[in-house]
Amino acid sequence: MDIQLDPRNARVHPDANKALIRKSLEEVGAFRSIAVDGDGIIRAGNGVFEQAQELGLKVRVVEASANELIAVMRPDLTGELAERAAILDNRSSETSEWDCDVLALLKQNTPGVVEGIFDAKEWRSILSQIA
Repeated sequence: MDIQLDPRNARVHPDANKALIRKSLEEVGAFRSIAVDGDGIIRAGNGVFEQAQELGLKVRVVEASANELIAVMRPDLTGELAERAAILDNRSSETSEWDCDVLALLKQNTPGVVEGIFDAKEWRSILSQIA
């Protein structure tokens, strides 16, 4: 299956975010999954996939159903390096940003996709940032 970046990804990956993802992949390697839908489109993990591709990492697709959670186990990842991996992963999430234009488009064209995810105050903030 060919895996493709999400053409309507609502997350933006600024250079600082990409650099942090790359740093994590270089220092600790891959240790988390990305989410790919039945059409081969990445729905979570576009930034990780991009940096992994640039570094030449292999991609293994694991098919699953909605009632199973895939756990990626790295037996070699222990101690301080494992703790660093967790911090790098969480920090890289914080350094990505919402693409307000994409979110507004989704809200307008397919409101059910974003329903219940953002409250009214958050929507006002998102809509105020549209370019």
